Amino acid sequence: MSKMAEDPFGPGVPPMAVVCTSIKSVEEFKMDSALQYPYEVHGGSHSYAARLKLLAVHPDDEHFLYALSDVYVALSDAECLRLAARHNINGHFHCEMSHR
Repeated sequence: MSKMAEDPFGPGVPPMAVVCTSIKSVEEFKMDSALQYPYEVHGGSHSYAARLKLLAVHPDDEHFLYALSDVYVALSDAECLRLAARHNINGHFHCEMSHR
């Protein structure tokens, strides 16, 4: 959480992995409507929790209102499971690379 407090979008904060549940194909996804779609978080819940804690401490800092996210659409259940597993492995690798 300290790395996020220093730089909310810096190298020590991996993006969240979210799946848009109402879109059936990449072509249907409209960036200008991105905040309107429902999502499932498949990686990054710990980062989200840290953002909420930092927002409580710094309620006027808009940096903690937003999170970088990799958005996925039209995934099967098996692909969602793989995404979650890979996110954890990649997140560990990301931390090892950025905190040494």
